[in-house]
Amino acid sequence: MVRLEPGARVNGGGVPGGDLVGWLDGFVSLQVRNKARRCAEQWREAAALRFGLFQAKRACYSGLEPQLIHNNVKSSNVLLDRGG
Repeated sequence: MVRLEPGARVNGGGVPGGDLVGWLDGFVSLQVRNKARRCAEQWREAAALRFGLFQAKRACYSGLEPQLIHNNVKSSNVLLDRGG
């Protein structure tokens, strides 16, 4: 088993700059940032959906046009479709 210390240099293998430890650290950091970004997007879409449904319910109770309610719910469904 090869033990890698910080700053260990590895030549070849397609590792950018030959610094395997640095490359792995960067790769893991990128994966964590991507995961955090996806989670934040999902939370924003869920919040938008809840707000859209809240507006539709409020419009229903206050007697606004049914078309407004339909448009709010329809736009919320688009967010769901986009979010997977």
